[in-house]
Amino acid sequence: MEYENDFEQDFMRRTLTLVNDYGGNLDATLLVNCLLGLLVLPKETLYEKIPKDDFDSLSKWGIRSGSIKPGKCAYGHEHQPNLRQVVKKLRNAVAHFKVEPFNAGDKVGGFSFEDRDGFRAKLSLDEIKTFVTCLAKHLGGEAFQEIPAELTEAEFEVTTDQLADTLAADLDPNAPSLSDYAVSRKGIYEDHP
Repeated sequence: MEYENDFEQDFMRRTLTLVNDYGGNLDATLLVNCLLGLLVLPKETLYEKIPKDDFDSLSKWGIRSGSIKPGKCAYGHEHQPNLRQVVKKLRNAVAHFKVEPFNAGDKVGGFSFEDRDGFRAKLSLDEIKTFVTCLAKHLGGEAFQEIPAELTEAEFEVTTDQLADTLAADLDPNAPSLSDYAVSRKGIYEDHP
């Protein structure tokens, strides 16, 4: 599989798909790894497209107001960061691995992020997922509006039936069938000891 023409958009879309589709017990680890494509890349390549929504509007991006402790600006004054600054500060924390997990019972509940200016964020896994999804959808435009959700068992069954019907319709009815040996384990792996 290759990347489409717009590498940044495609990389973010694929990374977001990984985050949304993964259902294993390493979801927290995967999420932190995926922040490269969902925070670092947007900050480095699409920074001007990130809105400057004020601190009080972060909840519409999935972050509760109490989850972020404001830091200091470049002049040493305490201030509440806007959305663009939050992305930059989270990016800095990820890129310099100033990230620490915190537990919720016997599982990872989320991560704390910090930067050298005193910025601190303690975000639950759900907040992080919601935030990076909102950000990716905003930056990705229409291509991100319909990120496919995980299929239900019934949807999977319908999709595979349609695929089988399409394949059957495209096959030459006179095409020879594969032998039992050709589709057996021994036949498939005969070149491998």
